[in-house]
Amino acid sequence: RFFGSDGRNVYVAGNLPVYYPDEPMFSPDLIAVVDVSPHFRNSWVKDAEGRGLDFALELIWSGRRRKDLADNVDKYARLGIPEYFVFDMPRRLLLAYRLDPDEAAYRPMSTHAGVYSSHALGLGVTLEGAKLRFLAGTAPIPDPEELIDRLESTVDSGLSRLRELEAALEQEQKAREQEQKAR
Repeated sequence: RFFGSDGRNVYVAGNLPVYYPDEPMFSPDLIAVVDVSPHFRNSWVKDAEGRGLDFALELIWSGRRRKDLADNVDKYARLGIPEYFVFDMPRRLLLAYRLDPDEAAYRPMSTHAGVYSSHALGLGVTLEGAKLRFLAGTAPIPDPEELIDRLESTVDSGLSRLRELEAALEQEQKAREQEQKAR
């Protein structure tokens, strides 16, 4: 939704089966492909889509660290995925890699004030406490829970203002009635 509201066509999916020629199926925790239709898909097939992934992110909960921190670094670079991020949740560690096209290998990205710049997404990526956070410029992109909280707050504020206006109207009506009786 964020990309659609920004006028960009970006396909984003989680745990989607991904197929590249001559490779076993793999399924990153989050993928993104820019400049393609964001319609629903059951899988991403590079040959059928005409292009591969632009961004992959893996989340480490427990175990299999080697897969995400070593094996995928080599594999995703070999497959030509321009950016690869790894969020090690228990260690609160975010790592980011960008493909060096001359060497077909990843180079670790550096941060600016703790924020990685994703060229593929046009967003900043950082950790906020134990939470992965995407930024548009310096503004955090709200997650669904935050959007619901904002909506609830707006509704509560609107209802409170409505009650105040109703009470003021009622007081004014009573004052008019008393004024009419006095006349």
